[in-house]
Amino acid sequence: MPPEMLLLAALDGLAYGSLIFLVAVGLSLIFGVLGIINVAHGSFYAIGAYVAAAGVLAIGAMGLPAWLAFPFLLVAAALVGTVVGGLVEIVLLRRVYGKEEVLQLIVTFAVFMILEDAQKVVFGVQPYFANAPMNWLGTVEVFGIFYTKYQLILMPLVALAVLVGLRFFLRRTR
Repeated sequence: MPPEMLLLAALDGLAYGSLIFLVAVGLSLIFGVLGIINVAHGSFYAIGAYVAAAGVLAIGAMGLPAWLAFPFLLVAAALVGTVVGGLVEIVLLRRVYGKEEVLQLIVTFAVFMILEDAQKVVFGVQPYFANAPMNWLGTVEVFGIFYTKYQLILMPLVALAVLVGLRFFLRRTR
């Protein structure tokens, strides 16, 4: 395999791996701290992503600059994910703490199915393309392949910051 292809594969792995790390660390943290297997974990990320994408599209439709979307992305995604996740935790998950793993799986899988269908009802089944904020940061060309700086710089830096922050937090607390 040519060295260029290896570099491109490594860059793809860095970009995608950063995203997977963020989802996986949340899932691991929930299982490690709460002791519950939450199959619906990815649905909370998806809800936050849909809300952020809808907000970005609305900002673009108003003719506002793309950089205004970044604060909205952070606040809206975190707020909606936290509210929905908190409600699910209060209403359902507290009832299955300490119960058999099979019951936890069934309850969280049911939550997953409900949230997936709710997303379809609210946002429709067509994909949302809200790439204006990513494009605003610019692109980098590597051997004829264009990557957004969001993919190659911002996501890995966020993943690294989360890793360092969680390591510090978990070592300094209970």
